[in-house]
Amino acid sequence: MRPNVIGCPPVSNILPLLDVQALDLKADALKKKRAGIPERDSRAACDVELAAHDAARAQIELRVDELAKMVRALDAEVSDVTAKAKDSEVRLYSGTVKASKELESLSEEIKLLKARQSELEDGELDLLEAGDALDAELEANATKRAETEAKAAELDAAIAATEAEIDAELAELDRARSEPVAAIPDAVVAIYEKLRGNTRLAGRAAAQLDKRSCTGC
Repeated sequence: MRPNVIGCPPVSNILPLLDVQALDLKADALKKKRAGIPERDSRAACDVELAAHDAARAQIELRVDELAKMVRALDAEVSDVTAKAKDSEVRLYSGTVKASKELESLSEEIKLLKARQSELEDGELDLLEAGDALDAELEANATKRAETEAKAAELDAAIAATEAEIDAELAELDRARSEPVAAIPDAVVAIYEKLRGNTRLAGRAAAQLDKRSCTGC
């Protein structure tokens, strides 16, 4: 039995080529295993989750900003109403206003301003409660993101460990390959490598002939 380089005439006295082919096929299998490490899909899913967490946080922060604007606007209105009520009270009790009708008008104005102040302050409390709810959402978002990050870190470690193991095996195969390759004529190695690049051959560029049967077919 002798090796045959697929796609070219039979080559004698190059039995080491079969050893190279066997090692290369093992390396191909390891590379495929490396690319298809199961944890990779889960790790990619973590990236999707992290992006979702970030998008959700951005939306919450927008709501926080809008709420802050509303609070500032209410604060300004409360200050304005409070100042007006205080001015009206000063006028009411200063003694400068004598007419009963004007005094009655000031009292009514103060009453309305106080009612408006109370209404605005209730609104501020509602906004503060909404702010607390948003803070809780941000905290929950941060917690979920931290959990996803921790999961991603675990997966990264698992992937790295598997890659290191496979890389060590590949390095060993590469070292084992150097001896038989050195025993093969350069021209044959060149043909072999070229054929290895043919996707239709799936990496099998050399096969053993058993009588007249090709074991690579």
